[in-house]
Amino acid sequence: GAALHRPQPHDVPVGIVGPELLKERVVAGAQANAPGAFSFQSLSSAADARSAIEDRDVAGALIIGSGEPQILVAGAGGQAASGVISGTFVSMAKAFGQAPVVEDVQPLPESDTLGLVPFFLVLGVTVSAFVFQLLAREQEKGPTLRAAIMSLLVFAVVTGLVAGLAVGIGVGFAINYWALAGVCALLALAVAAATLACCRLFGRAGVGIAGLVIILLGNASSGSVIGSHFLPQPFRWLSPVLPAGSGLEAARSVLYFDGGGVGWRLVVLALWVAGAFAILAALGLWRRRTRRPVGLQVRLW
Repeated sequence: GAALHRPQPHDVPVGIVGPELLKERVVAGAQANAPGAFSFQSLSSAADARSAIEDRDVAGALIIGSGEPQILVAGAGGQAASGVISGTFVSMAKAFGQAPVVEDVQPLPESDTLGLVPFFLVLGVTVSAFVFQLLAREQEKGPTLRAAIMSLLVFAVVTGLVAGLAVGIGVGFAINYWALAGVCALLALAVAAATLACCRLFGRAGVGIAGLVIILLGNASSGSVIGSHFLPQPFRWLSPVLPAGSGLEAARSVLYFDGGGVGWRLVVLALWVAGAFAILAALGLWRRRTRRPVGLQVRLW
């Protein structure tokens, strides 16, 4: 689609360790060779660089100053990011006659060498949550708010348990089952609750609105396996604020980084749930207040 057409790096976060003068030269050279491709973060030591990668604060790091340059990448965070980081800085180092050492500090597991598991996991959860809410809407004519919310909660829990089990059985590497199940459950709840809120707020048009924003734009802007830093605008802006994008990065953090950097992604999903429930509660209150009691109806003819 348009989001993945000719991906180019934009503000890929890179840590840099070394003397200030050398860091300034490297940053200036990178900005000249690839304008806007990187966003640099100064770090004090190699240990801090590794920690920043594990916490997903940066996608890679460059260590310069003593001996040959060292380039740290995280293949599990996205092969596009690790490729552009290593490719750019290896070329720069070789131009000065240096032979940098490239180390993948967080590689992808052998059973998922392309990093496809998080994307297809999130795609399955978001689509199933959307379809579930549509089916529930068709089969239950005017369900109460309490019944609708209870069905959402049950569906989310079941989805999380099943999705976590499917990944644990299918991918062939150790995972934190309960953490992954929790992420999938929260994602399913966010998508289903937002879909329900759209349907109750806009009627039949809400189906199209939810499908366009949550499913179409959400999955297109999630970044797939290349990462949101390689998307054009407005998809790059949408990625971290829509459920699919936050869910994808949360799943990637749990699967490959032992939960590093998962916190604010869960906050985004929780805000979607809270916002949807607030809309549903407000609609229910408004309808109760505007509903005319039967005993007060007056015939005017």
